[in-house]
Order: sequence, then C-alpha cells, then structure tokens
Amino acid sequence: MKRVWIILVVGWICFIFYQGMQVGEVSMDKSDRVVTQMMRMIDWWEETFKKKEELILENLIERSEATPSSQLPIHSKVQLQKNLSYFVRKAAHFTEYFMLAVLLLLMFRSFNVSLWNQGIYSLFVVLLCAVLDEYFQSFVFRTSSVSDVVLDFCGGLFGVAVLLGVNLCNKTKTTIW
Repeated sequence: MKRVWIILVVGWICFIFYQGMQVGEVSMDKSDRVVTQMMRMIDWWEETFKKKEELILENLIERSEATPSSQLPIHSKVQLQKNLSYFVRKAAHFTEYFMLAVLLLLMFRSFNVSLWNQGIYSLFVVLLCAVLDEYFQSFVFRTSSVSDVVLDFCGGLFGVAVLLGVNLCNKTKTTIW
C-alpha cells in the first residue's frame, strides 16, 4: 500500500507542475472554459427566473413607492466574467494543494509516522512544491506571485486540518483511513 500512496503523491505533484509549466494562454484557456460554463448557467438562471424577479421587484416598488432607478446596480457581464475567472483560478490553486496535503498525509500515515509529524511533513512538502511551482512558472513567461504560494499553502493547511480534525474526532472510534 505504501507504493500506491507514493505513486499517487508523485503523480499529483507532476500534475501540479504540469499545470504550472503551461504558458499563460493555455492556462487561461482552461480557466475560461470553466468560466464559460458558469456564465451559461448564470444566463440560464437569469432567463428562467427573470419573470419571477420582475414580479417581485414590481411588488416591492409598488409597496415602497420607489422608482425603478433606485434599484441596486448590477455588475456587467464582462466584470462578472473577470471576477469568475479570478475565482476559478484561485480555487484551482487551493484545491490542487488541498488534495496534495491529503495525499501526503495518507502516505505518511502508511509509513506509521506519528500524527503530529504527518501534518508537519505534509505542510513542508506542500510549501516546497508551492514555492517550486511559482519559481518554475517564471520560466514560461507567467507571473509568479507570493500570494499564490500563500494560497497554495492555505489549501494544504486546510487539507491537513480537515484530516487531522477528523482523525482526532474519531480517536475513540476506528480511524477512517
């Protein structure tokens, strides 16, 4: 079982570095595909519930005697798309390193490392990978930022916290792994 965990961890690290080594246009294209799907869902939502919203707004305006111009401004689609793109990219960072931390913790668990050291070693490897990933990105004409390293580390920290928390909560019961 140890070999399986090692293969999964190494494979996931390779996946992270592969994603980080892609040029900006390819990386943005992947994010944009997700954002496009999200925008389609938003458009569907607006179209489906537009009539209902209009009725509710008309009812509110009649009760408050306010004019339609006093409604809250709505972000333009372009700004919404930019915000979604930013969110998707940052969520991908967080999720990649969350998964890395979970896999590392489970790998160290298979080697009978103490619970405390499982967390410490996992966070060390997560931080090392995050720094190296941002460093390598600078060679493919992408920006490397400290804020991404912090976000990556937070994803790893959350992964460690979740698994250690579950393990500590289940201490009297059989462990989940």
